[in-house]
Amino acid sequence: MDEIESLKKAEVIAVDRVHVFIICPHCGMIHLHGSTRNNTLDEYGSRVPHCIPKDVVDGDTLSLVQYDLITTPDTIRSDDELTTKKLKLNERQLRMRQSIFQRIADERKRISDDKILNAVRELALRGSKPDLWRIKIYSGEPHGKVKDWLHEHGIWYSSYDRKGWYIEHPDKATSELITIFSVKE
Repeated sequence: MDEIESLKKAEVIAVDRVHVFIICPHCGMIHLHGSTRNNTLDEYGSRVPHCIPKDVVDGDTLSLVQYDLITTPDTIRSDDELTTKKLKLNERQLRMRQSIFQRIADERKRISDDKILNAVRELALRGSKPDLWRIKIYSGEPHGKVKDWLHEHGIWYSSYDRKGWYIEHPDKATSELITIFSVKE
């Protein structure tokens, strides 16, 4: 199942006569949706996630974020009202949540990396020497993320010889970065 399809299905971890408890494919958290008073169904229809702001979802984007509530053999079915505190996820469900959290972290890192690289490019085009504080301002990313990104790409700071930011490890830098930053001799 590809990533888009995996966002279209939400596993029902438990259902009672009032609520359907699901693992949200968008955020990995447990969401509650209304039940049909029938806790024996295999599917509980389509829903819109609670983690996406209502002003983001309109007629055009609704089909992109809504998901189908699908039960599995692991789904807990109860005649008594359940609470999230009473639920115990099994190993497979815990791994599923972890993979969702990892996908979100990877996407956030990719977006952050893109912002930083675009800031470096913009500064280079303007003829400004890309340094940490300028990259931070242009990218909108925090100081620590910019510094980590520079280090991940082999770029370090030298105050000893007043070179500023330079490429210490060319094997970690792209050819584009090598043309922007000087390489340590």
